[in-house]
Amino acid sequence: MKPDNEKTNDCFESLARSVPKAYKILDYLLVLQTDFWKSSIPILVLSPIERDVTRWYEAFEGRLFDAIKEKRFLPIVRASDGEYRFLLGPQPPSPRLSLSKRTIAYLKYTRAKLQERRSGFTGQTAPGVSVGNYSAQELKEGRGIFANGLRLVMEHGLFAAHLQFAPKPFQEIFHPAFKVFLDKNNLSLNEKNYIPFYFVYLFLGRVATDGLLGGRRILFINNASDEKKQAIDHRFKKYGVHSTRWIPLSRDRSLYDAIELSEADLECDICILGGGVGKFNLIQRLAEFRGPVVDAGYYFEAWANPSVATKRTLCTV
Repeated sequence: MKPDNEKTNDCFESLARSVPKAYKILDYLLVLQTDFWKSSIPILVLSPIERDVTRWYEAFEGRLFDAIKEKRFLPIVRASDGEYRFLLGPQPPSPRLSLSKRTIAYLKYTRAKLQERRSGFTGQTAPGVSVGNYSAQELKEGRGIFANGLRLVMEHGLFAAHLQFAPKPFQEIFHPAFKVFLDKNNLSLNEKNYIPFYFVYLFLGRVATDGLLGGRRILFINNASDEKKQAIDHRFKKYGVHSTRWIPLSRDRSLYDAIELSEADLECDICILGGGVGKFNLIQRLAEFRGPVVDAGYYFEAWANPSVATKRTLCTV
């Protein structure tokens, strides 16, 4: 009988062998686990260089706190299946699916392509929580806004791209089209501008478990109701923050929202953003913020209603 560590290594090696070459859009596959967190299932993450993942996370956290200390704009924006679908459109299913599941997925893909041409884009991060609702023409325009925002993030901050592989295929179907997009726009993911998607969730979890934002002034930007704001403010008081402020957004049209920062807003230490796919518009409007802007997304739902936290990996409140 194999020891547990050998079984674990076999799982990671088996997963690595199963990943189609076209999906490996960066040079290295690393085991996604750190001294702060280890997954119950094997997860591999793409990286442009060979590196220790714990040190990689620590370097990210260090940059974030340096930006707070130096009062320097640092956009930290995530992208997963919803953002990729908005930018790239539906994609064919993963060959890692069984034949029966791949057949069903291909029919859904074909239907989604037709629906996008007629109706544009709509999506949810959780039941009843929109990430955006845009017509076909607005989707076409929005992809230009998205591309400009992504360029800003990659040139001045950190792009937390979901480029991972787990036993069950997820966002990987978008990798080839995303690589084509990056190449066409003369953009590249490197050790200075890219971090794994789950690093942001790990940091926000450590806000809860280790009080990382104790004494800090927080600016929230989200479409939260008054009730949700109160619940989140109460939770962050438990985390030891100094104060909170809020800037409202439209429910599902943040790609076109115009926001203005007051002097009191600019005095906050960190901005925590939840704007759906419209985040790539909002991040351009936040370039004058003097500190990190962290895209939290689903975490707003978890902070307001902790019962939903377990539905997302590394979502700890």
